[in-house]
Amino acid sequence: MLNGFTYWQQRYLVNGSWAADWYFRPVGAELDVHYLRPSASKTLKVGVETFLADAAAAMEYYQSALARRGDVAAADANLENAKARYARSQEPDYDPGGNTNNPGKVARVMREDGRAVPDAEARLADARRVAAIIANGNLRKT
Repeated sequence: MLNGFTYWQQRYLVNGSWAADWYFRPVGAELDVHYLRPSASKTLKVGVETFLADAAAAMEYYQSALARRGDVAAADANLENAKARYARSQEPDYDPGGNTNNPGKVARVMREDGRAVPDAEARLADARRVAAIIANGNLRKT
């Protein structure tokens, strides 16, 4: 805890080195947000603590991140866009491009188009869940 916020990290191994994602929330709030330090390849604990030392800026970041995460209309529009991309990728004359300078692009684009709809559905479900929690006051259940 620091300055009215609870923060923690989630570590994972990527290509033989450890990476960490940092999360924080105000004390008593149910929802947490992912903190990314702009213009940095790594977010270190000292960077998170420096950020949380300014309570007003941290709360503004928290509120704007929750507003983006709970935007059901944007998530619904994203789902419709993903469905359109998937339908376009199933047409017989679909060509995502690709040439000898970019091997594997066609397979990569087809894989991304195939994952777009389930990912967008998951984001829509999360946006609905977050919006419902925000509407109920975002208070942690004890």
